This record gives sequence, C-alpha cells and structure tokens, in this order.
Amino acid sequence: MKSMNLLIGAIVITLLIACGCRDVIGDGTQPQSIVQPPSEGSKIVVTEPAYGTIFNPGDTIVIRWVAPTIESINLQLFRKSNYKITLVENIQNEGFFIWRIPTNFTFSHHYRIKIISNRNINIYEFSEQFGIL
Repeated sequence: MKSMNLLIGAIVITLLIACGCRDVIGDGTQPQSIVQPPSEGSKIVVTEPAYGTIFNPGDTIVIRWVAPTIESINLQLFRKSNYKITLVENIQNEGFFIWRIPTNFTFSHHYRIKIISNRNINIYEFSEQFGIL
C-alpha cells in the first residue's frame, strides 16, 4: 500500500511539472499575465544616484532616469520626506541632468531626488537615498 501511495504521488508530481498545475487541477485556463503592465506611477525609473552614494558639497553629480513616454520633467530635492528645493523645471526629458551641489548644504544621508512629469504631477518617482556630507 505504501509503495502504491508513493507511485501515485510521483505520477501527480510528474503531471504537475509536465503539464502545469492549472491543466491538472485547475480549470485549464491560462492567467491573464504574470507580469503586470506598468501603472501610471511607475512610468519613471530613477537609476542614479544609487542608494548610499555619498557626495560632497560642491560636487557635480549626474541624475539619471528612464521615462520613455514623458516629454518634459521637473526635478526636486527632498531630505527625508521634506521638500528642500526645485533643481529644475520643465526641461526636455533627456534621461539625465547634471547638478552641482551647493556648498552650503546640510549634511545628511537622507536626500532623495523626485522626478515628476511636467504634464501630470501624479506621475513621479523618487531616487534611492543618498548622502551629502
């Protein structure tokens, strides 16, 4: 009896692997999509500055993002969740912006860049946290 249960278990596992669990125990339909399409808020992907990068006041840094469907953008600087300054407004989306950090900045590890669609302020993304020390 024990060997029969092992044989049945092996057959079920083989069917699940070979055919997929929806075909064996489900309704035979395929899911709509495993990968969800991007939502409105994820049309921007910030690639730089990277998490934990440390800059000095006076440094020139490159801010990079990917946003193929957005024509123009605004860039803002936040410290933690507090707005600090607007770096630039209504610039053509080139995928990067070069910014010179002012020499009078408060030292912190909690800075983030917010990149915002100029046409729709509900489309934005934050960079990872970086430091100015």
